Amino acid sequence: MKEKIIKFLDKFFDAEVDAFMSRRMPDIDEFNKRLEKMNSFISVSLENRFGLIPQTKLMVDDFYERAQKAPPCKKRFLFRIDEFDTKNGEKLFKCFVSGSNPRLKTVFNLFIIKVIDGELKIITKFSLSDNGMGSGYLWYSGGGDENYEHKVNGESLINPEAFDIKVSEYRILEPENETEEMLIYNQE
Repeated sequence: MKEKIIKFLDKFFDAEVDAFMSRRMPDIDEFNKRLEKMNSFISVSLENRFGLIPQTKLMVDDFYERAQKAPPCKKRFLFRIDEFDTKNGEKLFKCFVSGSNPRLKTVFNLFIIKVIDGELKIITKFSLSDNGMGSGYLWYSGGGDENYEHKVNGESLINPEAFDIKVSEYRILEPENETEEMLIYNQE
């Protein structure tokens, strides 16, 4: 299953870059078509939660002129996949990835993936943050299936109890130079 998850995420990362790059062109129909393809990898509750929403009108001309001068978007990095069995017999996958258009190989997002109607789907995403405090990094909810989060001091965080039995762990790529991220990467 590891290889299926890697291929699935690679296709999603390509579709995400394609959607971001098409946003730079003054063609609403083409952009919306590429965004729809990107959204085909995620659950309905997570659609349009990746920094892009369907467009109904063009931006000002200046936007497209500036966008054409920007460097191309880069694909995310995949660092690790943790596989879980749930009490109800489902498989869940925690996938540690970089943010979109990464400059460095750093962990920023955590995607939860499962099979829905015979297809892999990203159902929830979390972002790693210290919430502006300078320490104490936690996984904050970025939307999706609320069964995998809980409230702590009013914040929606990942719920560790939502993941029952860890079956396997696949380390794919080490993050660069971030102490907190290496602790997360090496965490059992």
